[in-house]
Parts: sequence; C-alpha cells; structure tokens
Amino acid sequence: MYPAEPARTRRTPEELSDRGQRTRRTLIDSAREVFYQHGYLESKLSDITEHAGVAAGTFYIYFDNREELLAQIIAESYADSLDPRGARDVHEGRPLDRIRHGNRVYVESYRSHADVHRIIDEASLVDESIRAMRAARALALFARNAQTIRELIRLGLVSAMIEPDSTARALSLMVSRTCNYVYVQGHELDTYRGRAGARNLAEELSDIWLRALGLNPG
Repeated sequence: MYPAEPARTRRTPEELSDRGQRTRRTLIDSAREVFYQHGYLESKLSDITEHAGVAAGTFYIYFDNREELLAQIIAESYADSLDPRGARDVHEGRPLDRIRHGNRVYVESYRSHADVHRIIDEASLVDESIRAMRAARALALFARNAQTIRELIRLGLVSAMIEPDSTARALSLMVSRTCNYVYVQGHELDTYRGRAGARNLAEELSDIWLRALGLNPG
C-alpha cells in the first residue's frame, strides 16, 4: 500500500516564486477569456486549467474556487477606474478639470475591461459576493464624486441647494450605465469605438455633468 500523496498547500501571492507568479497570472488571464467566451455560469474549472495549460490540481495552489478567481479579475479591472495610477486628489487642481479627468479615466477603463463588465453582469445575478463587491465599488465612486461637488459648493461655483450625495449618485450612474450601454451591450459602438471614441464619450458625459450642476461646460 502506497502512502497518501501530501495535500497541496495553498500559497499567498507573496510566497510564490517567479514561476509561480507567472502561472498564477496565466490562470487569471485564462479565466477572464474563458468566462467571457463561454459565460461565467457555463464555465468549469477544467476549462480554465486546460486553457492555461496546467494540471487540474495546480489550480488549488493559487485559488480556492472559481469565485475567488473571478473576484481577483474584477479587483484588477476596478483598480484602473476607481484609483488609477496618477489620479488627482479630490482637492488638487480645478474641480472642473478633475471631473473631466475622472470621466476620461473611467470611460477608457470601462472600454478596456468591457469583457469583465459583461462577466460581472452575469455573475452578480447568482453570486452575492460579486454583488457586494460591485456595490462597494459603486459607493466608493459616489463618495469620491460627492467630495468634488462639495468642493464646488465651497468655492461658490455650484448652488448650495444641490445635495452632493444624491447628485453624485445620479451622475455617477449616468456615466456607468452609459458605458455599459455602449461597451457591454454594443449600442452605438461604432460612434465610440477605440481610445478616440472613448475620449469623445467622456467629454460628452462631462458636459452633461457640468450642466446638471449649473455650470458652463466651456
């Protein structure tokens, strides 16, 4: 009788060798493609490991389950739009410039990660943890935009009659739902295709933002 094979030990990303980091990266990239091509609900772990070219058991060195892997994919895509590298502090520079800059970063990130947003739409229907992650990200965006509106009110550029939190929520959702309409659902995609199209869309949405606050977009 042969001794039982020792169980594989789950390792944190920091504990991985360079080769391990590459394998983990391959699993993440493969899962993103598999989820997008086959749908999150229809995708199996064996589909991911086969696409990645690794043994089925290797998966559990890096992730506990499919849900954790999807959460990592989402976290990476959210990082670009919520806290992009080089993003301006909410009190730095002209508030109007921050609005335009923030919308440009958000729209371009949404365009670049449209496949992930489609996966999120599907997964959030059945996975409470994905719904919670999506809600937390939305609340963070609302709060950041509300800070900008409060700064505009403090400077006397926007009427104090405007309620920052509800206004930020409505305008943020206007931007995110429009991006979903264009880049996930594919409506008017020819008009806003590519980086130039995303920039044009961001400028249009920023103009709506500013007019809603009673400001001249110019």
